[in-house]
Amino acid sequence: MAIRSFVRLFMQGAWCILAFGLVAIFPVGPAAAQSFSERITDFTVNIVIDHSGSISVREDISVYANGTQIKRGIFRDIPLVVALPSGFYQVSQIEISRVFLDGRDVAYRTENIGRDIRIYIGEPDQFLSYGDHEFTLIYKMKDQLSFGEDIDELYWNVTGNRWQFTIDKASATIHLPGDSVRTGFAAYTGYERERGAQFRVPKPDNGNVFTVETTEKLVPGKGLTFAVSWPAGHVVRPEGPINLDQLIRDNIGIVIGFGIWLLLVGYLIWAWSRFGKDPAGPAVIPRFEPPEGMSAAKVGFLWRNASAGRTYASRAFAVVLTSLAVKKRLSISVTGHEEYVLGKLSGKIDDLCDDEQTVFNSLFREAGVSEIIIGDEYRQEVQSAHNWLAKIYAPTNRDTHFIRNDRAWRIGWVIGTLSLLAVVLLDPSIAAHDAESYVGALVGCVIFSVGFMMVFNVLRRFWSGMSAGDGWYVRLIRVLLIGAGFMVPFFGVAVILAGVMSPVAIGVAALPVLTCALFGIWLEVPNTAFLTVRAEIEGYRRYLTMAEEDRLNFASREMGDAIAFFEKHLPFAMALDAEQVWTERFESFLKSRASTDPNAVQSYDPAWYRDSRRGWHGLGDFGSRSAGRLGAVAVSHGAPSIPSTGFASRGGGFSGGGRGGGGGGGW
Repeated sequence: MAIRSFVRLFMQGAWCILAFGLVAIFPVGPAAAQSFSERITDFTVNIVIDHSGSISVREDISVYANGTQIKRGIFRDIPLVVALPSGFYQVSQIEISRVFLDGRDVAYRTENIGRDIRIYIGEPDQFLSYGDHEFTLIYKMKDQLSFGEDIDELYWNVTGNRWQFTIDKASATIHLPGDSVRTGFAAYTGYERERGAQFRVPKPDNGNVFTVETTEKLVPGKGLTFAVSWPAGHVVRPEGPINLDQLIRDNIGIVIGFGIWLLLVGYLIWAWSRFGKDPAGPAVIPRFEPPEGMSAAKVGFLWRNASAGRTYASRAFAVVLTSLAVKKRLSISVTGHEEYVLGKLSGKIDDLCDDEQTVFNSLFREAGVSEIIIGDEYRQEVQSAHNWLAKIYAPTNRDTHFIRNDRAWRIGWVIGTLSLLAVVLLDPSIAAHDAESYVGALVGCVIFSVGFMMVFNVLRRFWSGMSAGDGWYVRLIRVLLIGAGFMVPFFGVAVILAGVMSPVAIGVAALPVLTCALFGIWLEVPNTAFLTVRAEIEGYRRYLTMAEEDRLNFASREMGDAIAFFEKHLPFAMALDAEQVWTERFESFLKSRASTDPNAVQSYDPAWYRDSRRGWHGLGDFGSRSAGRLGAVAVSHGAPSIPSTGFASRGGGFSGGGRGGGGGGGW
């Protein structure tokens, strides 16, 4: 037993000693883990700027591979598309000369990935051995230089900021053209748009050939960028016609999309000239009476071009209540807490307008109910009346009064969608190269344009339904606030596109969408009957708001007649956003009688309206004050880039800027 215990202890001790020995021989700490992780041990670049303006680049990329990501080789992403300061694209061409792996020619293939070309280096059917390997990529590119008035510049991202691996060290040797000497130089390290200074320029340095190298490791996301300038005249600058031809080729999507947009504008203008021009209506002259047979609420609806909707329903509710009150069918009392007490009065309702009868019956539909208090609590009867008004005064009823040329607009929408598709599908940044990407872009464009039109129509109706007396700027602010929620998805798409497409491309893509939206309004024309009624209403409103000295509203009337006259037109004045003016005119009349009756102003005390705080003067803004309260009660608890030349080389650049760049990884 003792021997067995001794053997067991001996074996345990031996295993412990062996474990400690293995740890000592093969450390597993962070430093050891990093030494065995895949990384770029050296990234050496040699750049020669030719007299022709092209640049020749040799990249020697030494890596340590252990089969985690680098199995067959590496891939290198090189950007070919950049956005110029003007907002247009420049698409560069790359000419790959040689590709080596450990000093021997190796197979490679290329693939377009958005703005980049991806170069896969390595044999597809052969795995790399673990350890160190060197990949060499030699290529030539044109149109990488920027030209100023008296200097030329190369702004180049040496390593790119999108590598999957840490870069132990990176360096770039630059050969300026001919015997030129640099006039400006700057380098940047760090993440994209950072201006780190972890680099040095070792000697010798004669100004024509020099080297810049990093002094710290570049973790994934960090890179090395430099900018150098030299006097003009050492490279051949492109001529103007060549630039124009290249500009058109590089921005063919923008050019075609803009051309189709011009066709769209021409077609819609033609359609508007034939179908969209409003016919001439009758002259507007002051009228002493509203259109015959119309309720005050309907007059207000038509004055708003029959586009009011739910935003008008609350005001229409207040108008109907006031009309019922002046007709002695109910009384209105406003308490000190801004509660409205509606009292039922005796009298027939058969002679009332349809909307007035419906609201009255909805409010007092329960037998024995003679009073309703409208405060902060939800009232089912108020909601029913409010919803009915919103239904009969909905923008969908415009078809009775307006003629819309849907066929012409739909044709325009198809043309506009083609313009949008041309910009997106032919955009070099999006680079739809196969059937799947084309279908995706097509579906995305159609959904975007349809969704935008739907939201635009909602906001257009909301705009039309707001009070015209608020002023266009007040209505615009309200539309922007309401529309912000609807437009969040489109803002999100715009932000995404802004990070991919150039500003000019985004602007041209937006043109057909906005054009179709605007002509969706302009291709709608009122019929002759509506123009006649609208002119009568406008003439009537002009009469209500006309200065007292220019009309004979109250001056020639006796007190009783003047009161009846004021009350008769008050609901219409409220519907036409003129109640304050109308009330002030009546008060002026009462004050004018002070010589014969000092208490004339105080003597007016309508039995149908009581306001404990304002008196009868509260009628002047009763419509605007009560609209918000009545609407709230009805819905409460209801149904649930590249900088200018010389800028970067004088210190205005950043890591990740300029040409070149990209990144890479293993495959």
